[in-house]
Amino acid sequence: MFLNSALNLYSASPPAAQPVIYSSLFSTYDLLHTFSRRALSEMLILDELPFRFVENRRFRRFCFELCPLFDLPSRRTIVRELYKLYIDEKIKLKKYFNRSKGDSIGKCIENVLIDWGIDKVFTITVDNATVNTIAIGYVIRKLNSWQDDGVVLEGKYLHVWCCAHILNLIVIDGLKDLHDSIVAICNAVKFMKSSPSRLDRFKKAVAHEKIRTKGLVVLDVPTRWNSTYLMLKSAVKLRKAFQGMGEEDIQYVNYFIGVENEQKRIGPPTLDD
Repeated sequence: MFLNSALNLYSASPPAAQPVIYSSLFSTYDLLHTFSRRALSEMLILDELPFRFVENRRFRRFCFELCPLFDLPSRRTIVRELYKLYIDEKIKLKKYFNRSKGDSIGKCIENVLIDWGIDKVFTITVDNATVNTIAIGYVIRKLNSWQDDGVVLEGKYLHVWCCAHILNLIVIDGLKDLHDSIVAICNAVKFMKSSPSRLDRFKKAVAHEKIRTKGLVVLDVPTRWNSTYLMLKSAVKLRKAFQGMGEEDIQYVNYFIGVENEQKRIGPPTLDD
């Protein structure tokens, strides 16, 4: 009823002397359009619905009956809306978690030492980031101010580098020669895991190649070298399925024609990788 009244008001031709308030109607429509699209994007994410859900005939009928003014987006448009939502939330998250400063980390360590009643420290294990070096310097100054022997050997050995972090740096350096092959496999895994329908098609490719495996593709994490190992290990078992996707799935092939970071996306992986 309200929408019909608003449309009638908008379509009516007022007297020349009467003030026109069309701008408020346009602004109301813009707000409706913006908030409705955002709510739709959030629903798709939270309920893990496929992008094609917005093209469902019954859903489109429901939206039209609910609000005829709402221009329901297509599958391709909603992908762009979801990406905008991702960027907005990423910016909010960055503002929420301010970049840690060395002195701030040092003060946190100081508060923990005070709470636990610790006034003598031998070593603190952290990685070799610059902020951690500053934090350790702060802790050394505080410990020395509490008492003369608060740190051993004036804190020369207080900062102990994390062995796992050092090992990860060594492995990453050793894998540089295989960079393109690893990125190609990583991009292929990202494609498979980007939607339920793509993962289902990959499962069919695995079944078609008669590959017997309990697990599927694993996506690595750049800061954990063992995750890269697990990804490559699973990819070796499923290499024929990757090859089958490259021969049969046009969407998979077109994915690697796309551009990423202003460069052609690396891949798809081959048997040589």
